[in-house]
Amino acid sequence: MAKIKPKALLAQSKQKKSPTQIGVTRIITYIVLGALAVSSVYYAYQYWQNKGPAAAVAAEGIGDNGYQSIPVCEHGQPKYGH
Repeated sequence: MAKIKPKALLAQSKQKKSPTQIGVTRIITYIVLGALAVSSVYYAYQYWQNKGPAAAVAAEGIGDNGYQSIPVCEHGQPKYGH
């Protein structure tokens, strides 16, 4: 590590530090990332709101006639019994 002479160190410590300026690109980047986060939360909320009781009934396999559909294997035979 390089040694700094005491006079140079004193001069360096007495310099006024200017605040770092935030560039336009950083502001635009933060706005885009914020909009992406907000929109993803919004669309996830909309997705789960539209998956109401009708989707839950459809997931159980109960059709329009009120009877539960029989799960079938890939070769067309019912899974329960033969």
